[in-house]
Amino acid sequence: MESGTLSHEKLTELIAETWRFFRQNQQELQAMYKRFQEEREADRLRLEEERRQREEERRQREEERKAEKIRLEEERRQREEERKQREEADKKRQEEWDKKLAVTNKKVAEITDTLGLFAEEQVAPAALRLFADLGMNLKEVMQRVKITNQRREIVAEVDLLLVDDEVSVAVEVKNRLRKDDVDDHIKRLDVLQQHPSRATAQTKLYGAIAAMIADKSLVEYALKKGLFVIVPSGESVELAAAPDFNPRFWEVGPRN
Repeated sequence: MESGTLSHEKLTELIAETWRFFRQNQQELQAMYKRFQEEREADRLRLEEERRQREEERRQREEERKAEKIRLEEERRQREEERKQREEADKKRQEEWDKKLAVTNKKVAEITDTLGLFAEEQVAPAALRLFADLGMNLKEVMQRVKITNQRREIVAEVDLLLVDDEVSVAVEVKNRLRKDDVDDHIKRLDVLQQHPSRATAQTKLYGAIAAMIADKSLVEYALKKGLFVIVPSGESVELAAAPDFNPRFWEVGPRN
């Protein structure tokens, strides 16, 4: 055999070696391809899982947004309902208040009318006679007299004012006599002394209280304070008497 010529055995061995190498490389390539496929599938599954998670998070956020919207709407509805209930309650209270106020105003008007009738129909007609019996020759009876200061501001009101040139009597008319009524009338007389009017200037000012209802103790209290007390007597009125009664008077100066 010539040098450089492969024998049949060598050629067969070389072919077998080449085939083994090819088979080995083919297996390695197949293994690499399998790993590539597995990695690609793993990446696909990972990406799909991430996409699913993002979608789930987006869905949860959407549900939370919807739930928040529903909650806010429910709170708004509740506030609106509470507002309506408050308005209805306020309206009802206002209506009840208006009814009570109307009843009160009616009662006040009835009392005012009663006091007016008492003053006009009983006290005023009898007043001059009552004080004439005491030697006070009063000439005029004025009702609901307003006393003003130099700025023409009302400082006092008198239910009845009896006057002549030297003497005046301020009469306060009450439904039921109270201790405060006596004290307030004395304060009123102090004000009248400080602010002489056309009717009371340069007179001796006396005070009197006329009451439709007066407890004996309060009549005695008023008398001790020096006030005349006029009380009902049958269909007319009379001056309450006290053995030691000493009427108080206020010297009123000239009109300013």
